[in-house]
Amino acid sequence: MRNCESMILLPPSSAYDPSSLISSAAISTTTINNFDFNNDIVYQQLEQLQTEIYCLKNENEQSKISGQDLLDRAPTLISLPRRTNIVQETLEDIIKRQAQEIQRLRTELEREKTKCLLSIAQLEQTIITKENYYKKQLEEYETKTKQLNDKLKYNNDNYLKQVYDKDQELNNIKQLLYDRAYSPTIQTIETIKNEKHLLLKRLEQSEKQNQLLNKQMNLLNLKILSVTNILTVQEEQLEPIKSSSIEDKRQTLLNCWRKKVYDLLLQLKSMELILKNNRTKFSKDIEHLQMKVNNLLNENKLLNTQYDERKNHIQYVESKLEYYDNNLSSKTNENENLKQTIKEYEVNEKTIYDIIEKFQFNKIDILFKNMNKTLSIYEQRLNYINKRVELLNTKFSRQLSSSSSSSSSSSSRASIALQTDEQQHYTDVNLLENELKTITNERDILAKKLHYEYDTSKQKTTELEKNYQNELAIVNEKMNMINIILQQNSEQIQQYEIDILDKDKQIQLMNEKYSNHEQNDNIKQDNLIEKLKHQFKEHEEILLNEKDQLEKELNAVKYEQTKILTNSRQLEQTTTREKERWQQTLADMQLKSDQELEKLIKRIMTLERERNSLTKTIQQEFHPNHHVNVIENENDDENDDEIVGLVSNIRQLATKVLGDASNDGNDA
Repeated sequence: MRNCESMILLPPSSAYDPSSLISSAAISTTTINNFDFNNDIVYQQLEQLQTEIYCLKNENEQSKISGQDLLDRAPTLISLPRRTNIVQETLEDIIKRQAQEIQRLRTELEREKTKCLLSIAQLEQTIITKENYYKKQLEEYETKTKQLNDKLKYNNDNYLKQVYDKDQELNNIKQLLYDRAYSPTIQTIETIKNEKHLLLKRLEQSEKQNQLLNKQMNLLNLKILSVTNILTVQEEQLEPIKSSSIEDKRQTLLNCWRKKVYDLLLQLKSMELILKNNRTKFSKDIEHLQMKVNNLLNENKLLNTQYDERKNHIQYVESKLEYYDNNLSSKTNENENLKQTIKEYEVNEKTIYDIIEKFQFNKIDILFKNMNKTLSIYEQRLNYINKRVELLNTKFSRQLSSSSSSSSSSSSRASIALQTDEQQHYTDVNLLENELKTITNERDILAKKLHYEYDTSKQKTTELEKNYQNELAIVNEKMNMINIILQQNSEQIQQYEIDILDKDKQIQLMNEKYSNHEQNDNIKQDNLIEKLKHQFKEHEEILLNEKDQLEKELNAVKYEQTKILTNSRQLEQTTTREKERWQQTLADMQLKSDQELEKLIKRIMTLERERNSLTKTIQQEFHPNHHVNVIENENDDENDDEIVGLVSNIRQLATKVLGDASNDGNDA
């Protein structure tokens, strides 16, 4: 049954028709629901019959007990054999009737059981076949979706590559057109820039449109993935639900699978339409762009030949100009280098004089200041130590005076305290002596360092003065040489300036010639730019037309969606009507079964009444007698054995029915 809940069975014609898919899905769900509902009703009827059998068993036992009590209380005057035979015959008739009714009920139960088993087997076979069929269909749909996604990715990648290559070719063409003009005027540059901006804007717009299309494709892929995830989640949610009612399960299954089928159909149709449109669009764009590229390549070949000829002539003129420019730049660089060297020497002289002055006075003063600071610190420490020694001496003298005036009774204690104080005094004195020694040693070392550093500083200053004097003499000689070289270079520069004036005149003539060539080139460039503008306008119009077509197709898809929704609603209405009709039929069947059960109950009640009437007649007619009681007890025992046999047979039938019902429930 779980597999039946997780799958829907569709006819083979629904693989291509969405309406047939929906209708077959609805019909299959209604049939499955009806069969399940019939099975539930059968199980309920079996349970009711089991309860009735159990009640009859209890009533028979109670009647048996009551009959035994009545027979015990009845009189023992059953001497006449005729009357005993009449009672036995009536009891046998009653028992036979009950046995016949039980057999009839048993046959009816077996018939209903066989019918239910046959219907369950048929349902299981149909469910298994349809499950396999739908598994195959789902696998086919998955393979188709994968193929479509792969095709979309491949087409998108090819389209992007082609667009990128063609953009690069257009950029190269623009660069070549721009490089043809060697020295364009300001007006031409501005016009070209403005046109370039316009073209770039149009290209950006086209790229944005391409990006939007790519985003739409990505969104479609995401929708497909989300639908698959929803299917898995719904299957996982539906499987563990066992405590809920059967009707709720059926309704949830119907709703889930309707949504699934509807979403899958919409996705498949939308994907097919998008693929067709994209294929036609991409093929037309590629052919159109190939034609444009071929035309542009032919024009570029012609222009490149003209450009190469003029470029060679310009390179010859540029080489001459570069030669003269290099000579001028070399001479100017030499002059600048000489000026920089003079400035560097002047700066070095200033730094040397500053260093000599600072080294002679400031450094020595700083050293002496540091030494004086350290000496003042040590003097403070010595003063502190001397004061501390004086305090210790005063304490020691006081302790001696106090010890002489103390009594004999406290002599022992005072002696101990004096000993401890003397020990502390001696330790303090030793520490102070050691500190004095260390401080005096450090002071002697610092004085020696001062004398040594003073002598070394004097020697270094004398050596530095000698070295700087020698370097100044060398620098003065170099300065004289540099001044001579500067005069020579200034004379050469004057000659070069005269030559440059002559060359400027020649360049003016060349510029006039080149301006004429530029005008011709600009006219050609304008013509090419106008052509490109017309081409871009055409491309824009094509894109707008394609956009309109896509909008129309989207509207058509929406219209189809509305149709599918209306069809689905109609199917729901039909399913609800069929469900109500089946419910009415089932209610009628239940009423019939209830009436038959009431008839059986009435028959059993009549039998019990007859039995009770017989027992009363026995009590009224016979008198007590021990011998007759024994015979009657024997007859009662025989009758009781027969009743026990009948009850045991009824129990066996009930156990069989219960076992069959439990087996059927487990199979389901």
